[in-house]
Amino acid sequence: MANKILSNSSDTLLTEDQVFTGNDFQVAAGLAIDVRVEADVDSVENGLVIQYSVDGESWEDLKTRSVIGGTPTEMTVRPDKGSIRVIYTNGPGAQSDFSLITLLKKGIEDVDISEDQVDKVTGAPIAIEYEHHEIHEGQHFNYCDYALNQASSVTIEFVITTPDVKKWSHFVFEVSASDGASIEIYEGASGISGGDEITPKNNDRNSDNESNLSIIKDPDTISEDGTKISGSLAGGGKTAGITSREKENILKQDTVYLVRITSLTVSNDIGWCYEWYEHTHK
Repeated sequence: MANKILSNSSDTLLTEDQVFTGNDFQVAAGLAIDVRVEADVDSVENGLVIQYSVDGESWEDLKTRSVIGGTPTEMTVRPDKGSIRVIYTNGPGAQSDFSLITLLKKGIEDVDISEDQVDKVTGAPIAIEYEHHEIHEGQHFNYCDYALNQASSVTIEFVITTPDVKKWSHFVFEVSASDGASIEIYEGASGISGGDEITPKNNDRNSDNESNLSIIKDPDTISEDGTKISGSLAGGGKTAGITSREKENILKQDTVYLVRITSLTVSNDIGWCYEWYEHTHK
């Protein structure tokens, strides 16, 4: 939760060209300072200033902004360990309305807060993990299921095809097995036919957005596996285990991927969960 820095916040009205100077405030590395201003008259040019000091004596401007009367203004910085202070210089008109609020926050980046940096569900600056934000945007999808009592050497195969667009899929997965399984991922598979078409689920169940990936389970034919790009084990022979990739793979556009899970023993219960968000590459 954000904490208000009283020594750098004020609602005292300023006269023509009057200056508010906040007191030194010590901050730790990794924290963020968010300053929000509303005034009914303009500031001077770049009249809103966040300053930083290592020793509390020599100050440098971290960020400046001109404030337009009647327009709420906000800016955020993420300083190193040291001191900050906020300075506001009023313009050539006396104020009848003024609010300057300085907040100490955790975990948000050094960015100006704009419409596309505000989470549309909560209205808060995007301080949540980006993947979480993509759920709120309706651009986060999953395909999770399981197969019970699988025989030894049985394979469960998935063909994932990306479209030829720059809205790329950021992909993670988890596979579990009660008695061990191998997992192989290939890029550039070809000669695919048959199989069951899978419809991915949107992780925001209120969203109508559909994934741009196509997924086929257990195709009848695979002519070429392609290039192997990953291999792992969920447990080993006759042991339970889970394998996962938590650091995302950005799938290549206009490409066919093959995921092959192979049971290592009899009577094997196997589960899989693929999750991804789709984001237009800048």
